[in-house]
Amino acid sequence: MARDGSQYLNATVFPGGQIEQSDNGNLRRAALRELYEEANIHLQPDPSQPGRVIPHSVKDANSLPYSEYLKSTGGGTAEDCLVPLARWVTPKVMPKRFDSHFFIALCSSDDNSVTGKVDGQEIKSLAWNSPSEALGRFADGKIILYPPQW
Repeated sequence: MARDGSQYLNATVFPGGQIEQSDNGNLRRAALRELYEEANIHLQPDPSQPGRVIPHSVKDANSLPYSEYLKSTGGGTAEDCLVPLARWVTPKVMPKRFDSHFFIALCSSDDNSVTGKVDGQEIKSLAWNSPSEALGRFADGKIILYPPQW
């Protein structure tokens, strides 16, 4: 759920943000970094199942920049495993414009449950919902979803 002060206050949103210099213009790298920073989750490629990822909980992503974390773990990133899902560009009439890219990743069937952790800055709560659960909760008025999320 988006934090206080966000234009999406109390809405259910995906982790995300802007491409930073450390991302080297790579959208997938930016998506993985934002997931790491906001939800304390890191996705690694599954060497036994190409195209799939293994999610890992990160103890405290705020203590180590993503690029440093990658160096310290020696693990790869799942950039090549992220599948483009959608791209939304706000209309020209909007005062604040966004060019948003959405990706999905297929997780390996693994008993490793990943809970993530609220960063306390970007998000104020974290929940796992299937698409049908989220759409059902939205239809019942229990959560707010903006068009890119639904």
